[in-house]
Amino acid sequence: MLRKRDRWVLGGYIDNMVIPYINIALKIFDLFNVPKKKLYDLAKCGFIIDFIYDLEQDIQLGYINISKEEIERYNIDLKKLDSKNLNLWISDKIIYIERKVGKFEQEIRKFKGLSKIFAYSLLKKRKTKLKTIKKNLMSRI
Repeated sequence: MLRKRDRWVLGGYIDNMVIPYINIALKIFDLFNVPKKKLYDLAKCGFIIDFIYDLEQDIQLGYINISKEEIERYNIDLKKLDSKNLNLWISDKIIYIERKVGKFEQEIRKFKGLSKIFAYSLLKKRKTKLKTIKKNLMSRI
């Protein structure tokens, strides 16, 4: 049975994962004077990237990390993972993430010391996965 979540539940799930993840990492690195909101936004993008990256496996396991509203808006058939509508949803998410990441890259330049290294390491991992997602999407179109 596939479990669909509405956007508020899915958004709350992401927030509940992102905020402690960033807060724990900042404590480990002893970083206190960093713009947490920016890091939260980057981590949220990271979760969306992970959701897209693992989409096929998650659906096979019965998890849907696309909100009910987006499934309806894009008319996504979860039984057709190579459908035009699902590809459009992925493409739109890529555009959203690239905008957010682009803004974040500009902000990182203002970071100092370990916070800059931490932010760049988060960003690099996500950009690598995003590149793979884009490559896979292009091969399906």
